[in-house]
Amino acid sequence: MRRVHYRSDPSPWRRRDLAVCGALALLGVAGIIGCWFGATDEVVWRDQTGWLIGSIFCTGLVVLGGGLWVLIGLRRVRHGFRDLRRDQRTALGLTRSRATAVETDAAPTGELVTTGQMTRAHRPDCLLLRGKQAVPVPAAERANYGRCGVCNS
Repeated sequence: MRRVHYRSDPSPWRRRDLAVCGALALLGVAGIIGCWFGATDEVVWRDQTGWLIGSIFCTGLVVLGGGLWVLIGLRRVRHGFRDLRRDQRTALGLTRSRATAVETDAAPTGELVTTGQMTRAHRPDCLLLRGKQAVPVPAAERANYGRCGVCNS
């Protein structure tokens, strides 16, 4: 059984996330401070460019740490909403098993369908036909249609 975090922990971040993102940001800040002090010892602008490039790189580490922190949080929130929707559907009895869906939607064996715009023939339960009005393909015209790679018709 998959552990669902939205029930027990409202925070989208874990301690490991804080450690990784915080370490990146701290490393970047320490690098910026080190480059600052390194550049203050140099008098000529050309001698300071190396320290400037180093501080730009360290600023990138700080931004990477913060951006990673936000992306991890957004991803976990999205997964939490997905788990919540799944649990809501289960609690309300809106889910049906895959076997039931195939039994009710399945057409007689060998029947292929298409729509007006498609050039390939599909099985009636093909994912590419969801939400489209399917029309049966007559047996005489099946040679004119290509085979679908999704449903392996």
